[in-house]
Amino acid sequence: MYINDGEVIMANSSLDDDRLGESLIRAGKLTQEQLDDCAKEITAENKLGKIMVERKLLTPKELWHGVKIQITEIVMTLFGIKEGTAFFFEGPVDLHNQVKLDKSMPDLIMQGIRLSADKDKLRSGMFNDDMVFKKGVSAHMSDSMSATEVDVFFLIDGFSSVGEIMELSKFSAEDVYATLARLSHKGLIELIGRKEAPGGGPPSAHGADPFADWKIGPQTREKQSPRGR
Repeated sequence: MYINDGEVIMANSSLDDDRLGESLIRAGKLTQEQLDDCAKEITAENKLGKIMVERKLLTPKELWHGVKIQITEIVMTLFGIKEGTAFFFEGPVDLHNQVKLDKSMPDLIMQGIRLSADKDKLRSGMFNDDMVFKKGVSAHMSDSMSATEVDVFFLIDGFSSVGEIMELSKFSAEDVYATLARLSHKGLIELIGRKEAPGGGPPSAHGADPFADWKIGPQTREKQSPRGR
């Protein structure tokens, strides 16, 4: 991560998931097939971004926005590291390729802390595979939602459990957990109970734990992927 005057201006990562192409796929701006096709033409001089613009898969503005998203995602992954060694090097930076992010350093730090806290809650069991969510009263999809958020949001129907949503989606369990945490944090979804195994009783909204005995019985429903609806 490169910092100048207290602001992030660039970030690199050796992780495959942090590459520009993968970031654009998550943002819904590129398909895996398009990425694989473009990758065949990548050389030291012919970068992925240039290829995508020349093929009119992205406009220069969309590419620039995609790079900002990629850098932000790389910064966010740092907040998930629980232990390790960090090195700081002071010196001149190349300002030619700097990118001005939409968020300031304090905003990035606050966002990273929230995401880290959400993931900790998920790992600690505060969210379980048998939990059921419904869409918020005034929730609706928007252009600011990532492709992952759109797909998971589409699958939330008030009946399917988190585990069933994972089966229906094309994302990893951790991605689904993290997406549910973000959607919940934004107020787009609400937890309404836990799905009981076949043979359970009717729902109840009483009890010390508001979800302890609020069960959702088994439902018979056709499972479809969001891409096929």
